[in-house]
Amino acid sequence: MQTRAVTKQQPEVPGVIDTISDGLTMALTYPLLMTLPVLLDVYYWLGWRLTPAPLTSAIRSWIAETSGTDAQSVRDALDSAGKSDMSTIPAQLVPAFLPGVKRADVYELWSRPLVDLRYWWIVCLVLVGMIVATAGLFAAYYVPLADVAIGRSRPIWQVPGAVLRTWIRFLGMLALIFGLFLLVLGPLGVLWGVSEAIGIGLGPLLVPIMIVAGLAMLVFLIFTPEAIVVADVGPFRAMYYSVNVVRRFLWQTLGLTAASMIISLGLAEIWQRLAGTPPGLMTAVIANAFFAGGLAMAGMIFFNNRLRLLPRAPQIERATGASKH
Repeated sequence: MQTRAVTKQQPEVPGVIDTISDGLTMALTYPLLMTLPVLLDVYYWLGWRLTPAPLTSAIRSWIAETSGTDAQSVRDALDSAGKSDMSTIPAQLVPAFLPGVKRADVYELWSRPLVDLRYWWIVCLVLVGMIVATAGLFAAYYVPLADVAIGRSRPIWQVPGAVLRTWIRFLGMLALIFGLFLLVLGPLGVLWGVSEAIGIGLGPLLVPIMIVAGLAMLVFLIFTPEAIVVADVGPFRAMYYSVNVVRRFLWQTLGLTAASMIISLGLAEIWQRLAGTPPGLMTAVIANAFFAGGLAMAGMIFFNNRLRLLPRAPQIERATGASKH
């Protein structure tokens, strides 16, 4: 009797280039999904600016009274930070175009008005509000993108609940990641400060370690937002999925990240050259929304395809969009 060895082969998944192509195709197929980034750019073109100057001025005054070794450099950094626009915080997650462009290169109808927040505590409240609002915009933008990217059909009345659930989970994710960075990098930072105070100077040794540790955490947690919306899970499980996908497919993950960055940076240069005229500005805003949305969906497709290859992979609901825990 002959025995045959049966080997279970894992299904092939699209490579990085094919995945990016699929994401961009979906963005063109579902143009309404790109509405939110366009609306944000309309605000950044005409809406109010919110600067943290009252807070940075208060910190600057305190430093002036306690002047340390690097007081001047810190004060210069605070002066620069005080001129930044807090309303651009949502653009860190929802890919608007205008926050990354020099205002002198953009066609304007008028200069954006500046809101005087007056007191440092008002700035703090606004910052907290911006973070909460950013999480909500992320949820409203990414939930529909994820449904399209993985082919999940969800009744329209379930969408608000999914957005609210994702909003809360994303805020939890931000708190967890912030705590993780403090846990890992905080002791090294304290050691650096103590060594500087007693004159040992461990900075040249500790700074590279902190940079490597920070980059490693960023890489392994890179798919945490995608996991929240694709697998419909909480922040702990999302971080677990992200770490395992990156660990299993590290080089493919780095390839996708590098390709996305190259595409984004290259196109940003093109869009910036167009932004000086009304037709060019409109073209740049719309094109940026489509390409950025396509790359976001490519990341979700990449993550979903590889998550299913892991041992004891979760079963992502495609038919009804029901939550899996």
